[in-house]
Amino acid sequence: MSDYSLKTEQQKTYKKANNVECVTELACKLGDILSLGARASNLEYFVESDGVNYKAKIIFNVVYLLEGEIRRKEFGIELTDFYKLDLEEGAKISLELAVESVGARRGEKLSLQGVVNAEIKVNNIKLDSLLGERQNLQTRLKEAPFTEIKGVAENLFTIDDELEISRPLKNVLYSGANAQIISCQCGLGCIICDGEIVLSLALLPNQEKSDIIKETRVIPFRLELEESSVSINDLSCARVKVNNVNLKVTVEEENGKTNIATQIEIIINAKAYKAVNISYVDDTFSLDKELSLTKQTIGLKNFIKQKSTILKIGGKAFCIPPDNSRIVCTLEERVYAVTYKQEKDKVILQGVASCYIAFEDINSGAICSKLAEMPFELEFAVENLVEDIKVGCRNILAKIRSDEIELEGEILVSYNTFTNSEIFAVTAVEEGAQLPKDNSAFCIYCPQVSDTIWDIAKALKTSEQEILEQNEIAFPLSGQEKIIIYKKA
Repeated sequence: MSDYSLKTEQQKTYKKANNVECVTELACKLGDILSLGARASNLEYFVESDGVNYKAKIIFNVVYLLEGEIRRKEFGIELTDFYKLDLEEGAKISLELAVESVGARRGEKLSLQGVVNAEIKVNNIKLDSLLGERQNLQTRLKEAPFTEIKGVAENLFTIDDELEISRPLKNVLYSGANAQIISCQCGLGCIICDGEIVLSLALLPNQEKSDIIKETRVIPFRLELEESSVSINDLSCARVKVNNVNLKVTVEEENGKTNIATQIEIIINAKAYKAVNISYVDDTFSLDKELSLTKQTIGLKNFIKQKSTILKIGGKAFCIPPDNSRIVCTLEERVYAVTYKQEKDKVILQGVASCYIAFEDINSGAICSKLAEMPFELEFAVENLVEDIKVGCRNILAKIRSDEIELEGEILVSYNTFTNSEIFAVTAVEEGAQLPKDNSAFCIYCPQVSDTIWDIAKALKTSEQEILEQNEIAFPLSGQEKIIIYKKA
């Protein structure tokens, strides 16, 4: 038989940061900015032989005061970059961009800055040859369960949603969304992804002294990615990223209401795995020659399932509320700087929940805002090893208690589960000198209680079939047996 092949996924993650700056025509002061956020939109990337070219549009969202009136502006700049990588033929690439450290400075004009973090995942499929059965050798074969990658699919989808507000609107101050995969399964020729989009809107009514309306909508979705090699018995996992959020606002003054139609672009990258049993040579010997064996410990990673859980966060935030003020709303809610570690049957998750809080002076009605940040540490129970944890913010609320700011909300955590195992396999054999010739008519072997049929055959330099044909033995042994092999003329 030919050598067996072990197909494993070798994933490497590369990160790169780019500083971006956008000069605006805004006439407001830094103190008049109520919230400042940014996102990477219209993502494109092209895999070259020596790396990845990518292009994105960075959208800055600014909510500010101008002569006491709340206004909102968006500013966009393009970012193009090349990341040099050593790519193998057939490598699959996925790319995610996130904008962090968003800030502003005032020179002759108001300048907006941010750091665009690119995370590039490179998946190479590695084929390792395992020694197979050989006609001139006696081999002991074993099997081990393994999940090998079968297919990778990526697609861009547009999700439509519609919202009716029972009053006319003056402006949409903020619109943001994040998406998560909740579960994943394989169909016939496709990967089916169930997930949710959390859409957050801050709306300014067209009325005097009216509070900002905050709307958070959870939009479920079920989408299929075509992948011809996939069947219903395969396993799968996926990641999703919001690419763009488009709004169409229609104000019906005569009916006193506003319709908001939303189109949300998401990019889903999915993988399918096939559960197989791999055969490998655990031991081998020759009937007539000395052998030199090369054995290798090979790690096996078995994907199990993609899972998700909703966790509550809450606590005191780093933010001092202005005197004699009340909270109007929160803007630009997000979770960032997430890290995790696994301890046996639990995962400890750390991160920072952040939002801008708009305050109103109770006496004067003046509006201002402050950034509130709350570090958190949570834990949740798991049954297996976990990886590829992704955290999305579902909502964050703020309140004033004892002159301190407290935040509370929910996060959705998705992750992949897997197990690790090892096999100790013969990977190469080198034949040596001829074994000394045995001219005896028969051989007698007294086995140990722990001996197997393989141990006996190896000691006698004969086949398992030959032993069973000439002896009536049952395993496990009692230790009183005598194995007799008559030599053929």
